[in-house]
Amino acid sequence: MKRIAILVSLETSKICSSIGCFNALNNRKATFERYKDDEIEVVAFFSVDDLNDNFENDEDFIKKVDRLIEIKPDIVHVAVCLMKKMNTNSSVKYTLDKVKNANIEIVVGTH
Repeated sequence: MKRIAILVSLETSKICSSIGCFNALNNRKATFERYKDDEIEVVAFFSVDDLNDNFENDEDFIKKVDRLIEIKPDIVHVAVCLMKKMNTNSSVKYTLDKVKNANIEIVVGTH
């Protein structure tokens, strides 16, 4: 069984139902096609505050990222809404660096 986490934009989640991500996941489309023969479990649907570049003082955010690492998903998917901010937003970069340093695979994209 593959244990998957999906990172999404907090800002986008205010207007997005996440139907595209879950539709692609459930139907094994787009980047989830790689699991067509696998059983999967979504272990986290994790929002990152992509407008906040001052996350260092946000203890709750740091704890949230640490918790994601603790549950050790096999793969973390970066949702379409976060793709453009992967290299420009410090909270997104921090999260992905922690994931990478924990030897958790990162897949860019969802649907």
